[in-house]
Amino acid sequence: MSNDNNTPIVLSVAPQSEMDDGGIQLKSVWSFIKLAFIRVVLFCAVAAILATFLVIIINQTRPRTTNATADIELVYRDADLGLLPNGIGYFNSQSIIGTAILDKAITDAGISDIITDIAALRPHLSVTAVTHDETPIDFFATRFTIRLYEPQELGLNEETSVRLLNAIINNFTLDLVNRHMALPLIDGNIFVTEGRVTRINNYATHMAEFRIQLENISEMLLHHAETNPNFIGSSGQSFSALRRSVNAILSDNLQVVQSFIANNAVTVDDAFDRSGLIFNQTQLNAQVNRIDERIIEIEDFVDNLPMYTVTIYGVDGLPLTTSKRPTELHTQLWNERNIITLERAELNRELANIAAAIAIIDGSTPAERNAIRLEAQNKIAELEANIANLIEQININLSEFTATSVASNAVRVVVTPNYSNTRDSLGMLLVVVIYAGFIGVAAIAALAVTQSKKSAAAKRTAAETIEPDSVIKPMQDKNETAEVIETAKVESNKK
Repeated sequence: MSNDNNTPIVLSVAPQSEMDDGGIQLKSVWSFIKLAFIRVVLFCAVAAILATFLVIIINQTRPRTTNATADIELVYRDADLGLLPNGIGYFNSQSIIGTAILDKAITDAGISDIITDIAALRPHLSVTAVTHDETPIDFFATRFTIRLYEPQELGLNEETSVRLLNAIINNFTLDLVNRHMALPLIDGNIFVTEGRVTRINNYATHMAEFRIQLENISEMLLHHAETNPNFIGSSGQSFSALRRSVNAILSDNLQVVQSFIANNAVTVDDAFDRSGLIFNQTQLNAQVNRIDERIIEIEDFVDNLPMYTVTIYGVDGLPLTTSKRPTELHTQLWNERNIITLERAELNRELANIAAAIAIIDGSTPAERNAIRLEAQNKIAELEANIANLIEQININLSEFTATSVASNAVRVVVTPNYSNTRDSLGMLLVVVIYAGFIGVAAIAALAVTQSKKSAAAKRTAAETIEPDSVIKPMQDKNETAEVIETAKVESNKK
């Protein structure tokens, strides 16, 4: 390019600015994006794919966490008050994994050969309460999560881990019920006379104790029959049917034995019992004599006690009838006389029995007495066998009722034992940072490439617009540029 005077012009090209070197100013970002939208989108897509692969690789290389968990809930009365089923003492959630329970659970789960030390198992177990924000502050947690951490470190797999948790729940439920809710079983030893019959506690005394105990059992079965009429044990017996069997023994078997003992004056030691009978006879006779004296005293006093007169008047004011009636004291004394008369009759019956027993002892030979005693023992043994069989059936019903109806009303499994094998969560924030970082770098790279290409294109355009005869000299700095321009002016003026 030349001027009108054909004077050569020296063009200087200033050094590239920071923008020309690819620097990005915030105000020009949007314009860059508009110029290279497709390129930016392509770079960001590639960056997102790379970030996805990176997240997957990182997550896959993170360690796996294995757990076996189950949720149970206490559903017995007052559980939300923190009390034990019987209302005595407070419930401790750590009792769910108590030593005795774990020991039994290991055996029941069939892993005794894998876990030989409870101390090694305990660090892998925890019990945590499940609460909610709306739970009243004066209520205790009733739902608990049982967690078995890293069971593979104990040598357990999925199946054995689930079996262990099931065994823990079952044994905890039975322990809770048996210790605090179980129906009391009947001690069959109370119906055994062998080795317990003495000269003082003789056969008659023990049979009287049998009757008292059987009557108590009958009352207990009546209660269960009324509250649980539909329950039938594995023996096929309901509580009502068992009670009928108890009452049959009371009215039949036991009555026969007691009558035989009384009618035959069965004793452990005839001489000892005879002396005891005579002593009792003396005491009873003294009581009868005192009663007789009191009756005579009352009758004499009442006969001499004045009565009050009652007169009934007619409408004309004249007396119609006059009668004598007893006073309140008369009534009290006569009631006392009637009561002690009944007592005397009972004492006389006892005296008659004693007299009969003494006569039997005195009128029998030692051999006959031994035979009678042996027959009584056989009858008692038969009675004891019948009672023992019945007690066994009753205890079976009580145990089964405790294990089913009572246990189901104590603990409920909310979430059955399950096994999980998962990796630790990478964390949403970390994922976002990885994606944002990759996409941001991709966007900046796309913009940088766009700006670089834009600068190169501008240079090519400027070079193409300069004439061939022109002199192009890049300037190194501002001072050099000024000198060249000044020199050009002087030469132009000379011409």
